[in-house]
Amino acid sequence: MSTNALLLMRSFSTSNSVKGLSQGARGFSSQTATSSAKSAGIPNTIIESTTEEIISGEGKEPEIVSKMRSRYTGIKKSRMSKAFLGLDIDRDIIPAEEKLISTYGFLKEEVNFVMRYNPKFILFDQTSDSGIKNLQSFFVDKLGFQLETVRTLVVRYPYVLSKTQPELEHFFTVMKGQGLNEEEAMKALLECPKLVSKKDLEKQIKEIQFLFNLYHQISQQEVNEIFRAFPYLYLCETQKV
Repeated sequence: MSTNALLLMRSFSTSNSVKGLSQGARGFSSQTATSSAKSAGIPNTIIESTTEEIISGEGKEPEIVSKMRSRYTGIKKSRMSKAFLGLDIDRDIIPAEEKLISTYGFLKEEVNFVMRYNPKFILFDQTSDSGIKNLQSFFVDKLGFQLETVRTLVVRYPYVLSKTQPELEHFFTVMKGQGLNEEEAMKALLECPKLVSKKDLEKQIKEIQFLFNLYHQISQQEVNEIFRAFPYLYLCETQKV
């Protein structure tokens, strides 16, 4: 490996395994949740674009919205889809919350935190192509990771709940094309969850690899080694390379 590549790698430090990253995230609190959100790049005022129709801000606020906002501090009506209309807090929402805790192992604080960014988290029994069930099917049943890892990913990046299996599959395919195995790809995703939302990730990777070679004489293989140590690399603006 070239001297330039070694110097860059030594400036980064990461956990050694997916398991280590997952276990490290379980000491949860509201403060660590906010910290995780910031490190994952989740802004307080922005939600990923959605094609779903949200509840209108006009007129009297629906009862379910009022009760949801009371139960989940910080949740915004602008993030609630019309799928919530017609639901009852005692009949539908609380039992679903209890299931997230008893079946999927989330802490109550984690449920509260994720709801702030992705209220559809609680509607997991009403969706088939997204949500926690979909993530469990892909990461646990298909790839063989632990449910603990999925919980960690959801808490770090609640928007991952909206990803479909083809979108998740595409990320792992791109990583495989760069020589990363599934364990390495998952470790990168846990450290930098926004990678799965990068629409032109493959193009971005090629551009950054080209620029590293052009300006720093670092090969593609060496750039990928740097990426393993610093997964945010492939989200950097190319002007900063």
